[in-house]
Formats: sequence, C-alpha cells, structure tokens
Amino acid sequence: VKAISRIFRPGWDLSRNQNIIVANLPEESDIIHTKRVLLTLSSAIDAAYRFSPGCALQFKVKRDPRMPRIFGILRNKDGESPTAQVEAAVAQAGLSRIDILGPSIFLALGSDCAVTEMANNDGVKSITLKHRAENADAGTQNSAATARMRADVFEPESGNGPFTAITSSDKGDYSVAIDRFGQHRLAYTRIASGDVVFASDISLLKCHPQVSFRLDNQAIYNYLFFHVVPSPGSIYHGIDKLPPAHMLRVDGNHYRTSRYWKPNFASSLEAPLSARKAAVVPAVISAVKECGIGPDTGGFLSGGLDSSTVCGAIQSLQTEPSLLYTSD
Repeated sequence: VKAISRIFRPGWDLSRNQNIIVANLPEESDIIHTKRVLLTLSSAIDAAYRFSPGCALQFKVKRDPRMPRIFGILRNKDGESPTAQVEAAVAQAGLSRIDILGPSIFLALGSDCAVTEMANNDGVKSITLKHRAENADAGTQNSAATARMRADVFEPESGNGPFTAITSSDKGDYSVAIDRFGQHRLAYTRIASGDVVFASDISLLKCHPQVSFRLDNQAIYNYLFFHVVPSPGSIYHGIDKLPPAHMLRVDGNHYRTSRYWKPNFASSLEAPLSARKAAVVPAVISAVKECGIGPDTGGFLSGGLDSSTVCGAIQSLQTEPSLLYTSD
C-alpha cells in the first residue's frame, strides 16, 4: 500500500481492508490521470496477487457534496406500490419520503435537498428541487415548508442555476428534468414492473431491489478507449444518465428522453458590439459571485482564456490575493 500511495495524488485516500486495497477518489479527479494510475498499477497488482492471492484493487468515488440526494419511482399504470423493503432501504440511506406529487410518484429526499417551488394548475403539479445551501429560505424546516407557490407549472427552460424539476398530471404523465448544464445529475432505469426508478446518485438506485447492477462490457471498453463512459450510458447495463438540458418523460407504459433547451448561436447581434463587450465582464463576475466566493476559494489556471477570465473574476471579489493553481 505504501508503494502504491506514492503515485496517488493528494486528496486520494488509500487504505487496505483485508485483501482489498481501497482508493477513495474525489469525484472531480482527473480521469486521464486515474487511467494512468490504473495502468501503472497493473504490474503492482499482479505482483501483489502472486504474493497475496485474492488481493484486488477497488476504487470508490466520493459523492459531490453540492449535489442533493434524491430518489424516486415513476409508476406506470400497471406498476406496483413500493414495498416495505424499498421504504426501509430509503430510510437507511438517510432519505425522507414526501407525498406532494400524488401516489403515482414515490419521492424521497435527503436532508440536503429543499423544495424551492411548487405549483398545482389544472391537474398538473410541479416541484423544483435544489441543494439546501442554495436556498437561503429553507432553513432547517421540512423540505416543502418554505417552497414558493407558483401560479403556473414550472417549465425547465425558464429555470436558472442547478435544479431538478419533477412534474405529474392527473392523466398519468410524469417528467423529471435537470438543469441546462447538468450541475444536477440523474441516473435512471426501468425495472421489470415497468416503473422507472431514478436517483441523483447511481448508488441510491440500490434502494430498489429490482434494479440490476450488471456491468456493461461495452461501457468498460468505452472507458478504456475514451477515458470516460459517454452519456447517456453508464458502467451498468440498463442504467442511463440523463444528459444536461434534458427531461425524462413517462406516459403510461412508455418512457422517453427529450431535449428541452439548446443554446442559440445567433449569426447577428441584436445589440451593438460595444454594448455586448461592456456586458461580458459584469456577467462573468456575477456568475462567479453566485457560486459563493469565500476566503478559501481557489481557481485552476489551465493556460486558456476561460480559466484566466474566471480567476480574474475571483480576484475582483476578494481583498486578499486569490489562491490560484496551475499544473507543471
């Protein structure tokens, strides 16, 4: 373990549990470096196996603390009610069930998740979910206690910032959407009963006993070839990831995904170029400020224009020199 730990980056927690070497990686770890480490370790693993039969390397990725924990089931018209086993697993995962969208949608939220908006209009209900830290009004009350009541149903294309939006109707139509840039994530799968199970983290799908976690051989090949498992697939067969600016729709016994927003690349400017140029810097500074800038906030200089602009915005919001880093 000591020999292996020397090629791991700071922040990677390496330990040994019986015959399993466990590496806890931050979720934002450089995937290319991760692959390089895996390839470098191949000979070390072979040697370790020869001297210690049964030794294996196991990677665990730390959950992003900014992503609220969400688990849900969209039931089709012939679907079954969640079993006691599902209820128990949800409780064990630290989630609490809320019943605000009707009996056809099973929804459980973590203490880090807040319902920020709700609407009920002409038999259609919608809620918007955000991380509690991003909703100053949430406090420590029940998730839906401080939600703002909308006059109309929430439309994802009008949303700003990271969010998960869920809509249900009396006709049996449901949808789940995430924000334009995919800051919130959603994994989903269809089980034997026809219900669609979704969660903000793939590991939370384990709350449902019918969800299969069989590895997808093609996904493993994709990871080794592309350095990632391209969306909408995942490392598990039958479990998909919802892409940014997309929604998952369930209508009766059918489900599909669709894009609800795409950037508009205009060929001409509606305002004069000088006015556009003057608006860029304030817009960047405002966007960086919304991310929450504190005394310990740092930035990474990759050498390009984007990172230099963002790091300059960070410095403009601080009185002391900013913590900026670059790779050698």
